[in-house]
Amino acid sequence: DSKTKRYKTDFLVNSVFSTKKILLSGKVLFNDPVTIYINKVADKIFEANKDLDKSKFRIYAYKSPIVNAIAFNDGLVLINLGLIAQLENEAQLALILCHEFTHFVNNDAIELFLESKEIDNGTGIYSNTTFSDKMLYKSTYSQERETNADLEGLEKYKKTNYSLKPINGVFDVLKYSYLPFD
Repeated sequence: DSKTKRYKTDFLVNSVFSTKKILLSGKVLFNDPVTIYINKVADKIFEANKDLDKSKFRIYAYKSPIVNAIAFNDGLVLINLGLIAQLENEAQLALILCHEFTHFVNNDAIELFLESKEIDNGTGIYSNTTFSDKMLYKSTYSQERETNADLEGLEKYKKTNYSLKPINGVFDVLKYSYLPFD
């Protein structure tokens, strides 16, 4: 419908400006050893997953102590140095990249935005819902997207030459990232 088209256009316009702001922030590392390493790991994933178009991605290390990674709707993937510092091995980084690539392929950023708008506006199945219910719906929808990215990312990972054993604990790294010490 026209409202969804308008929301989608607004999202895409704002996304372009946000991405540009991030890239010019001084926090994105270009051609540094960490970014080069991350891209070498990504290359192994692209080699094993012919359905992933490498040309659609730009992958960089990001100067942030937060244990996180993010994929933007335009193919920008940022891996925070805080996450890199917590990972135990290259295989764990590969799994994280597969997870982020899945978010991009599935258009999760825009889908989350559109669903959030629908929830906020109380349209469709979200009509006549309380504020608390709306927050619960948003959280549940986001968790579904994360779980899906975990499962599909694991399938991409399994196509690589990486072993499954070294990825044990990678989700604990993310789960307990809020703690100040290991």
